[in-house]
Amino acid sequence: MISDKLSNMARYKHLLPQLPQVEGFIHNHRNEENMPCRQYSIDGNEVFALVQEYITRESKEIKWEAHRNYIDVQFIFRGKESIGYAPLEELTLAEDYSGQNDIAFYNGPENFTSISLSEDMFVIFFPGEGHLPCCINEVATNVKKIVFKLKINTSQIND
Repeated sequence: MISDKLSNMARYKHLLPQLPQVEGFIHNHRNEENMPCRQYSIDGNEVFALVQEYITRESKEIKWEAHRNYIDVQFIFRGKESIGYAPLEELTLAEDYSGQNDIAFYNGPENFTSISLSEDMFVIFFPGEGHLPCCINEVATNVKKIVFKLKINTSQIND
């Protein structure tokens, strides 16, 4: 898991060569406050963006999730939220893995790391890292977020 500001994203491109595509998408759509919530293709199934908008909720109302084939880069376009983080071995499977959606849902531990994100911040979750998105950070807030999906390759997980 990595969390940082957009202005520092280039620091991580040696880890994830797709990050310049992510940065480019963000900068190209920077002024589109009304960008529709949908999936945007960046590089076919290799890199794509999911634009989402929602009101943050209590953590107990949300299921933990983890992925196998895609890295999540979650960028806060507007608002702020907290995202829980816990190693997968600390989670209990709640819903079996869906290969079509590359997601499994879990019940989480009572104690976990909470990451606070506000506008122009991002967090990267690698496959096998449990995360609990969309949580209230102080007060319920309307959030617009872009979740970038980066398909993993063997060099990203074996190096």
